[in-house]
Amino acid sequence: MSSFSERLREERKRLGLNQTEMATLAGVLKGAQVNYEAGKRAPDADYLVAIAGAGANVLYILTGAREGPAPEVLTEDEKGMLADYREASGPVRRAARAALQSGASQTAASVHQSVNARVGGSVTGGSINMRGNTIKNNK
Repeated sequence: MSSFSERLREERKRLGLNQTEMATLAGVLKGAQVNYEAGKRAPDADYLVAIAGAGANVLYILTGAREGPAPEVLTEDEKGMLADYREASGPVRRAARAALQSGASQTAASVHQSVNARVGGSVTGGSINMRGNTIKNNK
């Protein structure tokens, strides 16, 4: 079984962070991060809470056990889309989901027919325009 320090390094790399970036998001100096990964020191609970917030699987780091997949880290674009979705009304949410799901099997026109609500936008040809943002159907 791998050690705490090895699992910490593995999670940092899975998140795509270097030691300086991991230290910064956790509120410690790079030297502390280096020591944690070298097994010379152990981080405190505040450090673990901070890295968990960034998507690190703290259960795995501490125990070596994975219960289900590690939390997925969202890109800034995905975070923006999620925020927009959460603020949207029910009809807009349904239209957005239909538009995303349509890429594999439907055309933009059939999406328009399947959403019987005003969404503050328009469907023309292979595109959906919602609040100034255009979604193009490339199929």
